[in-house]
Amino acid sequence: MDSRASKALIEETFKIMQHDEVSKVAKSDPLIITLGNNWMLRNVGNKLMRCYYTSSVMRLAAKFKLELQKIDGGDKDLAQLLSPKSFDNTVLAALKCCNQDDEEDLKSPTNAIKLGYDIKRMASAKLATALKEGDETVRKDAEGFLKLMDMEWN
Repeated sequence: MDSRASKALIEETFKIMQHDEVSKVAKSDPLIITLGNNWMLRNVGNKLMRCYYTSSVMRLAAKFKLELQKIDGGDKDLAQLLSPKSFDNTVLAALKCCNQDDEEDLKSPTNAIKLGYDIKRMASAKLATALKEGDETVRKDAEGFLKLMDMEWN
């Protein structure tokens, strides 16, 4: 997948997004842009609603990234943050996106389910890029993260 925003993503989705910090992050992170391009293609037959679906997915991914950066204490992009050593932080950030009141009460539990699928898509995009570029370090990192997702996300 391409980490540059497609023409449709720019003209349809970016145009309707709120102008705030979350959309700024969504429009600038390569993995979130890749996710947006993917969602536009997945909804190619639904021209009326695809921009709204895509905007929603990208904004949730951007909120997740912002939470993960707070926990991690850095200003890294998602490709750096989605690594095996940051997996526990990934889980915490996803829970924060669910508006967790306490350990057993999530106000928006579907956000964790949605994020699980989209985090896998972004980690797979990271893996695809590493394979195309022949970067063994990033490939191993992405494969390890995806393996942890399969083993522990539930």
